[in-house]
Amino acid sequence: MGATRGEAFERARARWPGVELGFEAWAAHLDALGWLEEVPAHADSLFLCCACARGDRAGCALLEAEFFPYLRRVVARINGAPDVVDEVMQLVRHRLLAGPAPKIMRYTGSGHLRSWLRVVANRLALDELRSKKSARKHARALEGLWLEEPPGGQDGPALREEYASVFERCLRDVLAALSVRDRTVVRMYFLEGLNIDAIGRMYGKDRATAARWVKRCREQMQEDLQQRIQGAFGKVEDSEFASLVRMVKDEIDLSVSVLLASQLPEGPKPEA
Repeated sequence: MGATRGEAFERARARWPGVELGFEAWAAHLDALGWLEEVPAHADSLFLCCACARGDRAGCALLEAEFFPYLRRVVARINGAPDVVDEVMQLVRHRLLAGPAPKIMRYTGSGHLRSWLRVVANRLALDELRSKKSARKHARALEGLWLEEPPGGQDGPALREEYASVFERCLRDVLAALSVRDRTVVRMYFLEGLNIDAIGRMYGKDRATAARWVKRCREQMQEDLQQRIQGAFGKVEDSEFASLVRMVKDEIDLSVSVLLASQLPEGPKPEA
């Protein structure tokens, strides 16, 4: 005869010390996954995933310590460049733990959690490589940011195209200068609309820390972008440059969103 829910719950608590998950929440999670009359074979892993989905910091830390070193090796077999591995692992963390319905909630406990996580990491690593091919098609969207306040004169269209091209290059350089974590925070906040509470839970930090990260990223990007554009267009008149800087400040959030969209996979992907 299989273990009861109570027995499985106690074993899971012993397996993952420090994880805070009540029995009622655990039972509700089993019900939601269809385990109404039996307990899954990998109930310990399911307990951990349920806690992580609810934002438990100890659970998220244990998940990373137990499984992420292995997932890094999985990703490295697809592309061993350290910066690529770091980037994909940030995506793995985001996919599993962020948002109102994090993907880790979909683990059912039927198979080994390690194998299930490997599928997630593999698909994200492959998607990240494919997504680079779509970046060029978003250049026109960036160019459109300048249409409302173009440089004057008969050379306006040519200058507008030049400004857009340099702006895109500068913005890419700004993003590349951020740390992997900061790029992920920027992606989540500006593109995907996650609030600072969700970002803080994902990293096991409080709300104030996440808010400081977002504020620092915004200020760093604005300052860096202005310096790069000043260097690129040192020959423009002061009045033109002042107008350009004002537009940069007004539009940087939109610009980041458009650019980051070029890093996402094209079209829906099957769920792991």
